[in-house]
Amino acid sequence: MLILAETKATNDAVFQPLRSWGFDSCCVVPSEGRSGGLGVFWRTSEIGASVLAIERQLIHLECLIPGIPAFNLTAVYGIPHSNLREQLWNSLLNFSASITRPWVVYGDFNDILSSQERIGGVRCNHRRINWFNNQVRGCGLSDLGSLGPRFTWRGPLLRGCDRLYERLDRALGNNLFLAQVENYVVKE
Repeated sequence: MLILAETKATNDAVFQPLRSWGFDSCCVVPSEGRSGGLGVFWRTSEIGASVLAIERQLIHLECLIPGIPAFNLTAVYGIPHSNLREQLWNSLLNFSASITRPWVVYGDFNDILSSQERIGGVRCNHRRINWFNNQVRGCGLSDLGSLGPRFTWRGPLLRGCDRLYERLDRALGNNLFLAQVENYVVKE
């Protein structure tokens, strides 16, 4: 399965080359202009996936992979404007109330869980960090960690300022995911 966040693609045609890699099924949320966009791609010979919900900032699926319990996957692209990300978290909170199987939420959240997930730029907004932590906990989710670079986003180099680096991309899982899905690896 391949998840692409912030695709900046307004239609599915740009993803046609993925078919040559064997991704024969997909669900795509087009970008609005040159902002946003989200896509989930999978090989039906390896993964059974049913799309349960599609919204501007998320794609919510039920997944069946041989050898592991059925699970829910929600791919996200959190809009950079914090007031619009509240819509994303309202949807995730609604999902969390009815999910009875392992659940993983993956993508670009455009938020950080701690000040250690950021260097450079202006001071951290600790109110925002606390808000994000409360949303994650409120949905019964925990950060799954990752292999790869410490920071997943690099801001532009502005004259007179240190470049900003942040960990905006991550995977979150519920307790059932942590208990029932073994040997998972998150690579950024």
